[in-house]
Amino acid sequence: MGRSSRSHRAFLRRAVRYLIRLGVRQFLDLGSGIPTAGHVHHTAHAVDPGCRVVYVDSDPVAVDDGRALVGQDERVAMLQADFRQADDVLSAPDCRALLHPDQPTAVLLIDSLPYVSDADHPEQILTTYRRMLGPGNYLALSHGCPDDELAAGFARFERLFGIPIPPLVLRDADQIAGLLTAFELLEPNIVTVPQWHPDGDLHAHPEKFPGLAALARTG
Repeated sequence: MGRSSRSHRAFLRRAVRYLIRLGVRQFLDLGSGIPTAGHVHHTAHAVDPGCRVVYVDSDPVAVDDGRALVGQDERVAMLQADFRQADDVLSAPDCRALLHPDQPTAVLLIDSLPYVSDADHPEQILTTYRRMLGPGNYLALSHGCPDDELAAGFARFERLFGIPIPPLVLRDADQIAGLLTAFELLEPNIVTVPQWHPDGDLHAHPEKFPGLAALARTG
């Protein structure tokens, strides 16, 4: 895991602990990948073993590996679905069993939205989750932003390994704010990933990190 990925994962852990302090005990992690050590349920259960977590990913290999890691834990589920289809996700039996509509839920999008093109209308996807979950819920996201050094790194990777980087949409702070118009942004609003409630995630120049983070609440 590269330094950038580690920073996004560190933000995930900080956000989960922060949300638990706000009273959240159920989490919906969209585009989760494989829930390895330090993921949502590890972090949440270290604070409150009663927390419930639903992981969502479209990759069948990631889902199979995730289910093996989760095992028989009845507080955690791994769902194979396209998170862009909010209706399908939230109506799935695992979501209905673990995410109680009368309790606050936190939707987590940790560096997942760069894989959603503008043509797929990411702002409508987020608005659908907000509408279906109702008031009193939360959205935590991190998102890669345009950066010359990051672009150069991608180009070097492709030259060295001959493997094309999957299409990514990197968005700046204004574009991310545009995705969150249906939500109430919480302090410190949209900042770089290591600047969001920092807790030992040391960077020489955190303001230059090529990724942004935010926490928002449904109205």
